[in-house]
Amino acid sequence: MSAQDRARSFFLTSDFVVPTFAGALFFFVFHSFLLLPLRVEDLGGSPSDIGFIMGVSGVTMLLFTPLSGVLADEYGRKPFIVLGFFALFLACAGFIFLQNLGWGIYALRMLQGAAFSLFFTATGALITEITPEGKRVQAMGLYGMFTILGYAVAPYCGKIIIDLSGFTALFIVISIVCFLGAVLSFFVKDMATDSGTGKNGNGSRFLPPFSHPLALAVGTFFVSGWVFMSQFSFVSLSSRSIGIEDFYLFFVFFTAAVLFVRIFLGWAPDRYGIRRICPPFLFLAFASVLVLAFSRTPFSVSVSGALFGIAHGFTYPSLYLLAMEKSGNRSKAKVFALCNASFTSGGMLGTFVSGIVANEFDYLTMYIFLACMALAGFFAFMIALRVTDKAAIS
Repeated sequence: MSAQDRARSFFLTSDFVVPTFAGALFFFVFHSFLLLPLRVEDLGGSPSDIGFIMGVSGVTMLLFTPLSGVLADEYGRKPFIVLGFFALFLACAGFIFLQNLGWGIYALRMLQGAAFSLFFTATGALITEITPEGKRVQAMGLYGMFTILGYAVAPYCGKIIIDLSGFTALFIVISIVCFLGAVLSFFVKDMATDSGTGKNGNGSRFLPPFSHPLALAVGTFFVSGWVFMSQFSFVSLSSRSIGIEDFYLFFVFFTAAVLFVRIFLGWAPDRYGIRRICPPFLFLAFASVLVLAFSRTPFSVSVSGALFGIAHGFTYPSLYLLAMEKSGNRSKAKVFALCNASFTSGGMLGTFVSGIVANEFDYLTMYIFLACMALAGFFAFMIALRVTDKAAIS
């Protein structure tokens, strides 16, 4: 097959299909744990317990993300894709036997965080490598579509299983799915990597060279992660606390909105520029949290999910592009890892704090606090953007 033919049909090759389908299975399993707050509540946990349990996975995500990026560069992507799958399988299997809120649940969540970092970093790098240069945005968009579907499908299917047979049945089902994905990961085709990453420009072995756009993106990712993970961790409980059992509609409409943006409007940041796209949709994220704070019907929960999905669909990839503006080709994996670490650390701290606020006050206060965080992030971005652009001119 010629290079031109491969560029046209890259998404039909097994090199792309196998890791993409493996990613769909991985994130279906991983996003099934968006229902874990319900299990924690059933076991007698408080909102602050839920915040710590949901956020503790961020500790190992934060630790493993930069390390997994460096190791995957040196030893190949496939070993860490396989390892990530089996780590997630062990964590899922452990939940089958978990009947209390002791140290075991924290250990399993930390294992899930490590699994995520290993798999996500290695697979993201592999997808860009196996795709022709002119098709990489399309490839990442297609890969992202299958991973994002887990946000809607996993909570919906999980709630059906829980209603029919309970949480143990859910953990058994997702353990089986995860094991099948682990087997599939052995068929992923690895690519040759450059050995010895060493230092790169003004960067180090683990960090890319500093630039103002990178600093702006990393800071915004931190706030975005804080708001994102807090909403996703508590929307099921906050909805159920006011009698809304159809909380999964938030995830369904969020996913539908993200997919719509990625499929039909993914060209917008390239045409209009990242600096024009990010501000209005960062503000939209603030509006979505405010809608969720005062939601009292399934419809308003759905609206909040849709608004947040639109905001996330535009800002998340745009911030990655902003971060990579001044990075060389050999720094892109480090930039990706740093942005992911920032998003994860924000999410970890956000769920901790949000759980404490909800426990000491109520969910309404928690969401208003999150809305204030989102609004502060918007204004900080606007101010920092001016500083960044002035630095670029000078």
